[in-house]
Amino acid sequence: MHSTTSRPALSSRLPITDRLSSTLNATRWIAATLVMLSHVRKLLFASADTLPHIALPYKLFYFLTALGDEAVMIFFVISGFLVGGISLAKADAGRLSLRSYGLDRLSRIYVVLLPALVIGGCLDAIGIAFFNASGLYSGTTGLPIAMVIKATGHLGPDTLAGNLAMLQGNYVPAYGSNGPLWTLACEWWYYVAFAGAVAASRARMPARAIGIAALLLAVAALWGHGMILAIVWVMGIAASLYVRSSLPKPPIGVGLVVLIAGLLVAVRMHGAAATDTGFSWPQLAGRLAMGAAFTVFIVSAARGDRALPFAEMHARLADFSYSLYLVHTPVIVFAIAMLHDKSGLPLFAAPSLGQFIIAIAISIAAFAFAFLFSLATEKQTARVRKALQA
Repeated sequence: MHSTTSRPALSSRLPITDRLSSTLNATRWIAATLVMLSHVRKLLFASADTLPHIALPYKLFYFLTALGDEAVMIFFVISGFLVGGISLAKADAGRLSLRSYGLDRLSRIYVVLLPALVIGGCLDAIGIAFFNASGLYSGTTGLPIAMVIKATGHLGPDTLAGNLAMLQGNYVPAYGSNGPLWTLACEWWYYVAFAGAVAASRARMPARAIGIAALLLAVAALWGHGMILAIVWVMGIAASLYVRSSLPKPPIGVGLVVLIAGLLVAVRMHGAAATDTGFSWPQLAGRLAMGAAFTVFIVSAARGDRALPFAEMHARLADFSYSLYLVHTPVIVFAIAMLHDKSGLPLFAAPSLGQFIIAIAISIAAFAFAFLFSLATEKQTARVRKALQA
């Protein structure tokens, strides 16, 4: 008698229904917007723990604008789900070309990154030269609640080269004021590690597989704690495997409850006014909780076929979410520094109607700038990819 172990059937492709597609689009642009709003709030409004009393509407405002870190974890899970999940499905079907995979990732990342570095560097240079009376660009505002920028000294060719090589965050600072670039470096090395893992699994000679595995370990050791967040990226791959399987998917309501619970746990771990700098185990635990919660949410979104309301709007806004993420910080820092010097716009002020109106106006301007920027960059990704493949 032979014993057999039944396994859930695994599809040869990643089935992305209308509901799942619209959910991913909605979360992409909302996450990018939350990151932007978190930076606007940190520059224009006082930290919550410095205010003697906060009314309920303001508490909600501070809660939502404290979710920038959680939004980054959402990006990591989506990236693992789409990049890793689709590539893994192709590999299982014998259709994955590492050459095409590399060209896809190269065109997707650098067609936006190169002009973003140029434009961000120009804005920072102009801001440092003409609009730095507040010391915002040099991190010398003297206020402990300041969102530290320190763009001065971070615009040199060595820093630029390090950012082009995806070394920002560990070996060089982010270029200029563009602090969010550290997450892009993490994601890039997740791509490299994934390709290495696939290559190792395909290696016919044990020595070749061992060599590739050693290279991956070296990358992990050199990148430090940034590689720990690869766990969140891998959660996206796990979600893709679950979606491809015949296992039952939880209802969308359950996924939403888990997502909200994950948000609350993550915010509790880092605090409503926490900065994005430094590393701590509680912060890591919160990030992992957020990643796990969003993973469950994605799986639950795969259960139905009906798209979310306003699916077309979500798709259009998601189309330039990557551009928004890469250019918003230099834009809002420049706008705020200029308004401070020219019209006395207060920094790190207590919440007020006037300050909210200015924050909304700056956010809309950054949104519009990112959209126009994307037309010349992100929208051209397919064309650049074809040119590289040729």
